[in-house]
Order: sequence, then structure tokens, then C-alpha cells
Amino acid sequence: GDLVSMKKGIEPGSEAYGEEGKLFIRVSNITKQGLVDGNQKYLSEKLYEKLQKDYQPKEGEILLTKDASPGIAYVLKENIEGVISGGILRLKLKEDIEPEYLALCMNSAIGQMQAERDAGGSIIMHWKPEEIKKVLIPILAREKQRKIAELVSQSHESRKKAKQLLEDAKRKVEEMIESQST
Repeated sequence: GDLVSMKKGIEPGSEAYGEEGKLFIRVSNITKQGLVDGNQKYLSEKLYEKLQKDYQPKEGEILLTKDASPGIAYVLKENIEGVISGGILRLKLKEDIEPEYLALCMNSAIGQMQAERDAGGSIIMHWKPEEIKKVLIPILAREKQRKIAELVSQSHESRKKAKQLLEDAKRKVEEMIESQST
């Protein structure tokens, strides 16, 4: 609670979901490594215009899941044209702390154990913002935070490159198979 301000997303209701439009980012779209497209939902341009001021995440903010899979944190690398669901919190740093370091702490065993301890719910887990504010984060010297943040960034870049290489290899294999069958 001392390190960040929190803003909860919104639930416009499943009737607002569409197959095209602006992104509606749900808990299932957030991983520790980034945003994924699994079963992506969209909102109309009109609804997006109405909601974007309060619910559109910005580059450098941390998205933190509080429902279903509580405790997954990801630092946004770029602005996104979309809004976040009610199961996600936007964390804006108040203190002089590296966002990648804070996200790493939340995703670490230390953060995950606190999420598991505090989250409740019989069917779907919920982690209350009041409990999230009480999460203990080890604060290292700024230089150590920077070094850790650099390593996390390098890890994300390496994962992105590996994914691209895999896609390139798949495409080349498909092209070779197609050329053999003609």
C-alpha cells in the first residue's frame, strides 16, 4: 500500500463482449511473461471511448490479477488500446522503485505465498485490495533493483526472440512440406 496506488478494472457484462473492437483484458489474458490472446474478448468503440479514461492501462503500470488466479503481475511494455476487467488491478508506483522488480517480487514465491494465504472464495478465488495493500515487499538498494529489472527485461526479450524463431522455423517447415507435395 505504501508503494503503489491501485485502481480496479470494470465488468461491463458479457453482453458487451464482441468479436472485434477494442481489447477487453481479462485475468485469463495475463501471464507473468505478458499478455496472451487466449479466448480474447472485445468491446465496442463507443463503450471503449466511455471507459478508457478510468480503465485503460498505461505503459509502465503493473497489471495484477486479484481474482481467479490471484497474484500474477506484469509490467506493461507499451500503451494498450483496451480496458481491464474487474479481476485486475492497475498498480501505479508512488515510491521510487523499479516496476520490473516489484512485479518480480509479486510473482516470486514470497508474493505467491502471501496471495495464497490471503485469497478466499469457495469457487473462484478473490484477493481483496485491502489484503493486497498489506503485502510485504523486500526493498533492496536501488542499484540492485535496477540490475534485477535489467535481467527480467533480458529474459522477456529472450523469450520474445525464441518465440519468433520458433514461428519462423514452423513457417519454413510448412513451406518445405508444401513444396515437396507439389
